[in-house]
Amino acid sequence: MDKTNKVQREIDGKLVDVYLEYFVYGTGWINLAAVAGSTATAIMNISSDADFECNYIQAVVKQAGVLITTFGGTVQIDDSGRGRQFFNQQIPVDSIAGRGGLPYPLSPPRWFRRNSSITLTLTNSPTGIETDIFLSFHGNKMYFSEAQGKR
Repeated sequence: MDKTNKVQREIDGKLVDVYLEYFVYGTGWINLAAVAGSTATAIMNISSDADFECNYIQAVVKQAGVLITTFGGTVQIDDSGRGRQFFNQQIPVDSIAGRGGLPYPLSPPRWFRRNSSITLTLTNSPTGIETDIFLSFHGNKMYFSEAQGKR
């Protein structure tokens, strides 16, 4: 672990030392059938070695093998570590995962606990074109100093 990436974060009202390591969790390609409103689910497991701070979400979308810059489908994201959904309902992928392959910044960053999972439920657009989508969560693995123990 690179000790130069040490920062302090406020956690539970206390400042603690955290070592950050850039990392990306990805879904792999998710296929949405050529049916309007078809759904697919993907699960990303957060590893046991560190909590994860997500700073950006990015989507790469292909239809008929061609990269597209806008997609009319929707997504819901569930965080098992906190038992919460990101949104009150499914929202357009373009509004949370950027457009044209550019990442969407989360403010504030979203923190996922080690050993938790992120479930993504995607729904195809009303056009019903077969779609392949790859979602990436960019951020940092968060290692806590030994003196503060694991969280």
